[in-house]
Amino acid sequence: MKKHTYSILILLAVLATGCELNEPRPSDDRPCGPKTCTEEFASITVKFVDKIGNTLAVNDFKSINSRTGLAVKYAGPYPTSGAASYTVANDSDLKEFSETGDEVVVSGTNPVTGQVKTASFTISGGCACHIHKVSGPTQIAFDELYVGFR
Repeated sequence: MKKHTYSILILLAVLATGCELNEPRPSDDRPCGPKTCTEEFASITVKFVDKIGNTLAVNDFKSINSRTGLAVKYAGPYPTSGAASYTVANDSDLKEFSETGDEVVVSGTNPVTGQVKTASFTISGGCACHIHKVSGPTQIAFDELYVGFR
C-alpha cells in the first residue's frame, strides 16, 4: 500500500510541476503582469541604398530615441548581413520603448559624398513581448549614385 501511495504522490508532484511550466509568466521583472511570450528574437532593420538601389555601408550610423534623447543601445550593423543592413533596435532594447511607441531617428553618412540621410521610425515596446515597428521605411535612399571612388 505504501508503494502505491508514494507512486501517487510522485505522479501528483510531476503533474503539478508540469502545469506550473505551462502557465503564463512575466517576460521579465517589470510590473507588467503575466503573459505568454514566444521565444523568437525580434529585430528592426533598415538598408541604406544609393539612388538606383545599390546597398552601401554608411559612416556614423545612429539610432536615437527622441523621447529619451538616448542612443538605442543595441543598434548598429546587422551581424549576419555584413554592411548591407543596420539594426535600428531589437528585443534587447524592449524596456527602452513605451508601449504606445516612441519616435526613433536613424541617420547615416554616405562615405563617398558625405551626404547625411535620416529617417523616422515609430517603435513600441514596454510591457510587450517583443519590439514592434509601428512605422518606418525598410530602406533609406541617398540622392546620388554610389560609385565607390571619387
